Amino acid sequence: LDVCRLKIRRPLELDPQAATRLQVVLAPRDTGFECRILGRQAEGTWQLHASCQLRAATATASEPVVEPQDESAELLSVAEHYERCSQLGLHYGTAFRGVCSLRRGAAEAWGQVQLPPGVDTQGYLLHPALLDACLQVTSGALPHEMHAAWLPVKVQTYRVLDTDLDEVELRVHVRCVNPSANRRSLTVDITAATSTGEIAFQIAGLQLQRVRLSNTDDLQFHERWVCQLRRNESKPVIPGLSVADVANHLESC
Repeated sequence: LDVCRLKIRRPLELDPQAATRLQVVLAPRDTGFECRILGRQAEGTWQLHASCQLRAATATASEPVVEPQDESAELLSVAEHYERCSQLGLHYGTAFRGVCSLRRGAAEAWGQVQLPPGVDTQGYLLHPALLDACLQVTSGALPHEMHAAWLPVKVQTYRVLDTDLDEVELRVHVRCVNPSANRRSLTVDITAATSTGEIAFQIAGLQLQRVRLSNTDDLQFHERWVCQLRRNESKPVIPGLSVADVANHLESC
């Protein structure tokens, strides 16, 4: 199964004082399913957090490159990695400190990740903390001037190849697709393999957005309406009613 055209539309904030309800909506389409993930806190309204398309896997995965091909790859300090993350406002708890080793090459990185002891692995095809540790390996592929807080916003294709995955340790290879395209967005490909060399999952076209934090003590998101004309909606549907009027009405609701 391929997860295609995944868009992360808004963060899911978990309130420790209140329960958060989630809803997954699947709609049949000619090529698979359209999927939407919604969340609601307390008596609030349902909000769309992510959307994607689910399709049957079509191609066989290529052989992973999970080890440096030469000795020029630089060995990075894992302790310094998490210290740098903390300075950027990304504070990882014990369960999410899964990077064990990290090496850097030219626009690529290799790492070994492992679930910390005590983390319950039951009920997951791929544990979120293990997946997050694989994403952290991306930091090793960035040049020094591009070290910042990067948040995932889109994924072209995400494929889990081992549906019986029972691993708590993975070897990861990250390659920057456009290392010098611009300083605000970045696209990477990620391959993770088991200790025996079998591919666990692949992520193609992961788009990251750079975030500048004014207060590195906390990473916060704020919602704001933006009035923007669409190409096919340059004229108002109701005579005398502009797009700005609609936006102002929705903002006041």
